Amino acid sequence: MRSLDQFMRIFDLVRKEMGLYFCTLKYDMMVNYSKLGIAALIACVFVACSNKKETAKQEKIIPVKIMNVETLCATSSQNYVGTVEESVAVSLAFSMMGMVEQVLVSEGQRVRKGQLLATLNTATAENSYQMMLAKQQQAQDAYDRLVKVHENGSLPDIKLVEVETGLQQAKSMTAVAKKNLDDCHLVAPRDGVIAVRSVEAGSSAMPGVAAFKLVSIDKVNVK
Repeated sequence: MRSLDQFMRIFDLVRKEMGLYFCTLKYDMMVNYSKLGIAALIACVFVACSNKKETAKQEKIIPVKIMNVETLCATSSQNYVGTVEESVAVSLAFSMMGMVEQVLVSEGQRVRKGQLLATLNTATAENSYQMMLAKQQQAQDAYDRLVKVHENGSLPDIKLVEVETGLQQAKSMTAVAKKNLDDCHLVAPRDGVIAVRSVEAGSSAMPGVAAFKLVSIDKVNVK
């Protein structure tokens, strides 16, 4: 009986020692686990911070394109409805009746001052001019002869005046015939553009009836 009691005491003592040992081992393991957890937590925080720093560094590196500062001209347009008119318009017509022989310009053609635009048949006007020129020459010859006679006292003054008057009339008629001949040629009075052509070769021209419309488009009016 005593032996059994001793055995039980020894067993209890051993059990207590073993329990203490296991408790100590468990505590050490818990401490170690705690240290490992703390270390793991610190490592995670460090990695997270490193990632944040790396991300921050990456975000700061922003590629940019360098350009020179320049002045740009911005243009804008607007549409308006209106009528564009020439600043100057001139109607050109022959001053005498006749048959149109030549038309030398077309609509839309630019012409210069003094440029020939069209001509009439000049046969009649040319004949008339030559006749008046001949009469003028006759009157001039008669006047020259009678002046010498008058200087000798053989011709009264009134006769010399009559001959002189006849000479002036012949000169006037020659000038009219020359103008009619010149009027067979229609020329541009100024620079411009032929906007309208109303005559053709072979047609009849009437005095005052517009043959061309000459316009100046260097400056225009918008209405």
